[in-house]
Amino acid sequence: KDRKFKDTTYGVMARVGYDINQYIGVEARGSKTNLKSDGSKVEHGGIYVKPMLPVGNAANIYGLVGLAKTKVKSKNGKTPKVNADGLALGIGMEVDLSKDIPRDGRYSRSFDGQGDQEKGLGLFVDYERMLVKKNAPDLDAVSAGVTYDF
Repeated sequence: KDRKFKDTTYGVMARVGYDINQYIGVEARGSKTNLKSDGSKVEHGGIYVKPMLPVGNAANIYGLVGLAKTKVKSKNGKTPKVNADGLALGIGMEVDLSKDIPRDGRYSRSFDGQGDQEKGLGLFVDYERMLVKKNAPDLDAVSAGVTYDF
């Protein structure tokens, strides 16, 4: 018998990454629900390759392809328990809010992968399927937040 469960939770997500160039980066993420839950506690962490497509000078659309570990602990006994690692996929958008300030007397430089051109704040929003595995429940996350590039 196919039983469907829907559980909405809220939590925090942290990410750290490095853009190798303007088209590809790597990123590590970790998230944990801690605010509200209908019945589950979720812990998730992974390492991702991050292909990016620049949109103008201040934004990019990105994908996430990586390996992640996901744990779901049922608080009410009704939602399925999960303790698995596997493929994780996502898509998102980042917007840079900082100004491109000339450094070391250089102006209008193209991206050099050194992370020293647009130091400052940005915003992101993304969607992630935390576990892509046969017979695994759909574990989806929508994240939004503030970034800082240094």
